[in-house]
This record gives sequence, C-alpha cells and structure tokens, in this order.
Amino acid sequence: MKTARRANGPVRTLLSIVTVLASGCVGKTDGDPDTEVEDTGPAVDTGVVEDSDAPIDTGVLVDTGDFGDTGVPLDTGVVHDTGSVDFDAYCQMVGPLSATQLAHLPGANIVGAITDPNGTLYLADQGFSRIIQVDGSGQVTELVTNVHELGVGISELELIGDDLYFAEANTGAIFKVDLTGSFPVDYASLTPFIQDDFNDPGGLTSDAAGNLFISSVESTSDLGYHSKIGPSGALLDLNWSTLEGNWPTLTIDEQDNVYTVEPNSITKTTPYQVSTPVVSGINGAVGLTYKEGCLYFTDVDGVRQYDFTGNPPTLIFAHSVVGVAMPAPTRILVDDQELFTYLSTDTIWRLQ
Repeated sequence: MKTARRANGPVRTLLSIVTVLASGCVGKTDGDPDTEVEDTGPAVDTGVVEDSDAPIDTGVLVDTGDFGDTGVPLDTGVVHDTGSVDFDAYCQMVGPLSATQLAHLPGANIVGAITDPNGTLYLADQGFSRIIQVDGSGQVTELVTNVHELGVGISELELIGDDLYFAEANTGAIFKVDLTGSFPVDYASLTPFIQDDFNDPGGLTSDAAGNLFISSVESTSDLGYHSKIGPSGALLDLNWSTLEGNWPTLTIDEQDNVYTVEPNSITKTTPYQVSTPVVSGINGAVGLTYKEGCLYFTDVDGVRQYDFTGNPPTLIFAHSVVGVAMPAPTRILVDDQELFTYLSTDTIWRLQ
C-alpha cells in the first residue's frame, strides 16, 4: 500500500515584463551611452495583460488542492489526498478472508477496541469493568480495573503514542492512562483527562495534532454530536458536528476528515465542518476503521471494505464463518502490519 503524501499549495506564476518608457531610456546611472536603453518606438501590444500579481490564464485549470474560492474544500464525495491522488488509486482490495481464533474471554463484553501499530490490542471489557491488553499470542493483561461503566457505545478507546484514552459513561469523563507505567491500576486512582458531560460516549478518534474527537449523546434532546478536545484536555469545539443517531463509531483519515458510521450510512466531516454522505444503503453498520485509502466496517452480514470508487462496499468476511449471530456488536481493526482483527462480544479472531 502507498502512503498519502501532502503536496504544496496552489501554483502561482509570476510574469515579469520590462516596459519601455516614452522617455526612451531606463536605468541611466552615469551618463555612459552604453548603459542607456534605446527608444525602439511605441510598445507592441502582445495581448498579454501586464499584471504581475495575477496568474496567466492559460486555459488550463490548475489543481489547487481541491480548494474553492471560499477556502473550503470542494466535497465531491470522493476522498483525495492533497497531492490530488485519489485514495481509491491505492486502496488495495482484500478478501475473502479466513479466521483464526486469537483469544476467547468467557464472560467478557467488549464494547471498545483499539490496536497499536504492531497489532497489540486494547479492549474495554464491560463484562468485568476493566481495560485489558491482548498481545499477539493472545495473552491478556489487566490495565485498569473496577471501571464504573465503560460506556454503552462501540469504540470509546483511542491510542496516542504511549497514552491510552477511554471514555467512562457514568461520570461523562475521559481518562488517560500512561502505558509505560505499572499495572493493573484501580480506576479510583485515576484523574480525569477532561471532566465533561459526555453522555453515553460512543466513539473516540484523534488527528495528527493530537486532538481527540468524541461522539456522545446530548442528554436532553437524545441527539448525537461530536466534540473536539485539545492535547491539553481543553474542550475546543462543542457540537462539532450534529449527528442523526446515537453512539456512532468514529475514524479519521490522513487529511483529518472524520468518518461516522451509523446503522444505514457513513458520513464524512471535513476539518471545515462540511458533512457529506460517503456510503448509504447499508444495513446495521457498527464498527468502522480507516486504513490507507480504505474504509472497513461491519454490518449484519459481516465485514465490508469500501475503496471510495462509488461502487458498493465489498463483503470480505462473513459473520457466519465464525458463527457470530447478528445483531451482536462486532468491529474490525487494521494495524500498520495490515493485520486484521475481528472482535465479537467475547472472542477475538485474526483474519487473513
């Protein structure tokens, strides 16, 4: 898979034109005739507008990074990187995939999941009120115990460097855990990273600058919304984008476009707060992950991959392969090694 690269800004061409003045000389400095410019007569009209601040109209549209006159990206429904290379040009389709069980956790109720670049999993287990780590061999390590309520959403964990963030529904707070510390730690010993009324938090994701985005439910209207939180824990933007459903899962691409999955659609919201549907007509969508030009999500049939070509998402793994009966919540993760992890309520599979 290729990696999206950021390109430079708009190309501007500077035209320098030397104009012969009516006096017949320019730049006379010492009276020496050799330094004078002879008067060749009236200037010839070349049809070129002599505006040194404006680009020449060549009749060719210059790719300016898909920005319009308002400075807001033109949303075509297709994801582009800033080098004008469609993500669908390098989204490599996979599947159908087969499954190998990595771990079975009797009594668990996995409500959140994230993977680090090497495939180590971090799971929010509501069944035992804990945050756990699962390595590549299936070994389970408890990180945080006695968590009051991990949230009723699907993906309220996020990893930024060595810091693991999780949202806790009972207090409406987000907590940060330093993964270089000693474990397990008791939830009661943690101090909130940000204390706010994130009612029923459902999704966490982050951008390249370390800002967090969380989806939650407004307690009075029961409508979903996004909030943006800075690296210091400051609430930067409340109601960042109003949602039409409760507890949607979030993911983000290289351009900091945030994708929201709801039962029947996936929506893209740009950093300029322009929202457009990307995929519609899907059935019972739950988990959502973006990776190098592709969206992966789960629905009533299994795991689907979408490559932004406008074609329907492709089924790459069926729930029936491992006997998962929907509507059990499931999700799909992809790490930097292109390793797929499929999770149901209490079981983890590697897909290949």
